[in-house]
Amino acid sequence: MTIKFYHFVSRTSLLAIFIMATVIGFAQTNSRGVVPGKMLVKFKSENVFRVENAAKDLDKGMATGQFKTGIAGFDITAKKYKASGMRRVFPAAGRMEAKQRKYGLNLWYEVDIDASLKVSDAVNDMKKTGDLISAQPVFETKLIEPKYKTKPVSVPKKGARPMNTLEVNDPYYGLQWDLKNTTQQGGYAGADINVENAWKVNAGKREVIVAVVDMGVDYTHEDLAANMWVNEAEQNGIEGVDDDKNGYVDDIYGYDFADKTGNIVIGDHGTHVAGTVAAVNNNGIGVASVAGGTGNGDGVRIMTTQVFGNNSGGNAAAIAYGANNGAVISQNSWGY
Repeated sequence: MTIKFYHFVSRTSLLAIFIMATVIGFAQTNSRGVVPGKMLVKFKSENVFRVENAAKDLDKGMATGQFKTGIAGFDITAKKYKASGMRRVFPAAGRMEAKQRKYGLNLWYEVDIDASLKVSDAVNDMKKTGDLISAQPVFETKLIEPKYKTKPVSVPKKGARPMNTLEVNDPYYGLQWDLKNTTQQGGYAGADINVENAWKVNAGKREVIVAVVDMGVDYTHEDLAANMWVNEAEQNGIEGVDDDKNGYVDDIYGYDFADKTGNIVIGDHGTHVAGTVAAVNNNGIGVASVAGGTGNGDGVRIMTTQVFGNNSGGNAAAIAYGANNGAVISQNSWGY
């Protein structure tokens, strides 16, 4: 009998999630090409002060003909395509805003145009205005559904001890051929990342924060919770308030950029990715990971920057958020 893995994945089994996500071949792909009625523009720096003065009103949505920034060429073209709204791609980042401006992230805006008109025409005409550094469409995306079936893998019971030859006591480690391949899944001995020798040099460091740009990470998972990044100012602050003044409200473990909320929607693939990076090693639970430490509170930390949830999008802002809030690695397992 064969069954789809996503039918039996348990919340506490990272190994099952690993297998499911690998079988799915998770990705993000174009369906109809581009999002109707939206485009991205990057203004020249000499024009952005006019845009910022107008953006507070434009973000709320304007009736046709009322959309104006004070930039002549841009406004004429915006009127042609019945522009009705505009907002920053990279939201204002509070205490980190100076850094964003240094690198020109404040120059990028998403513009709403008439959805019945061709985005490619609008992009081409906007490029001709001379007011912009760049103009481009917003690519339409969807999640790829599982297409493959596979047999379930026999796994040890929770808490089972591995063979004495293994370096950690995580019960599923003996099945993780990608970390240490002993032909346990019918593969080739040594076809792995040689993780045990790497662990002797460094199994992880707490000061290293990895931002996972993906589905939301299960921050309560028993094999992940101890290695989650925590925004203590928000955790100990007032609900509904940007306590650390980074531009985001209630971002305790990260932020959901797809739905624009601090409430993370837990996803299998995001949890799988986080577990690959930093499931707690040597804790007698679940799987091992590349940089989850030695079981002494020394693993890297995971920040969840969600771009797939009830909606999808916000990938660029999610990457910037990670950098602004201490992440030194951005983990991206998605594509167009």
